[in-house]
Amino acid sequence: MSCQLANKEEIKQAFAQVHSVWPHDPDPAVHLQKRLSSVQHQRATWFVVKESGQVVCSLGAYPFQLFGPDGDRPARALGAVFTPAEHRGKGHAPRLIRWVCDYYAAQGTQDFILYSDIDPAYYQKLGFQSLPSYEWSWELPASVPQVDLTVFPARPLDPSLAGFRYGIRRQTEEARWVQEKQHSSLRLSRCLASGKWLLSRQDHGTYTLLESNLDQTAARWPELVRLVESDARQAQCHRVKGWWVSPEAEPAPELRDRIRPRSEEILMWASLRGDEDPWRADISRHGFRAHLSEHI
Repeated sequence: MSCQLANKEEIKQAFAQVHSVWPHDPDPAVHLQKRLSSVQHQRATWFVVKESGQVVCSLGAYPFQLFGPDGDRPARALGAVFTPAEHRGKGHAPRLIRWVCDYYAAQGTQDFILYSDIDPAYYQKLGFQSLPSYEWSWELPASVPQVDLTVFPARPLDPSLAGFRYGIRRQTEEARWVQEKQHSSLRLSRCLASGKWLLSRQDHGTYTLLESNLDQTAARWPELVRLVESDARQAQCHRVKGWWVSPEAEPAPELRDRIRPRSEEILMWASLRGDEDPWRADISRHGFRAHLSEHI
């Protein structure tokens, strides 16, 4: 049994195995080709566990450059951790995650993030901690006040230019990846009067806010609702949703009817610096949600 960088054939095996849970197309052959040509998946470095010549576990590690008050950090986001059903319960995934973290630690990377679709305790045993993360959604009311918004050609913006304290320093390649990952066109709407902008995705009548330069504090919440609902109505959507992106540690009590803790895709972070990490106190309290686009 071995953990290793995946070659082209092993990547094909890994991509074919995940068809049952993350299909890019109902047809397995089309799924495989789409996954192989995906900008999203081409950005990752893929790793596998092999046993008796077969891929029994796999994951992708995506490169990021994080920025914070004390400078930049190289980081990796771990995704698509998968073990076929017949090989589960043997510790393959934990073994591979530890191996990948050690692999990058030897190159100077000490920050790792992932989104957990399972009990976070599984990853906590591997050194990851769950971070505060909230979401909001509701059906549009029958009457929505209109705001004068101008729609521009959409592109993901660089969070480092928005005055955020922590986040990803997004370059052209990362911006293309973010746009491709949405599998639908993006909409960038700007209120010329206030300078506030909304980057969103529209999918089957649902408006998803991806990024904005408007803080979701209790004081600014009515303004966000007004802008989002107006933009969603103009985009001919009937439902809105998004992540709670705020410098506040948790939603104010009066917002709890709409802003809820996330129940899936729990954001988790591991810093190999341990308790001495100068980011830990702030990130543990606020999470990356205030400054790290959670759709990435």
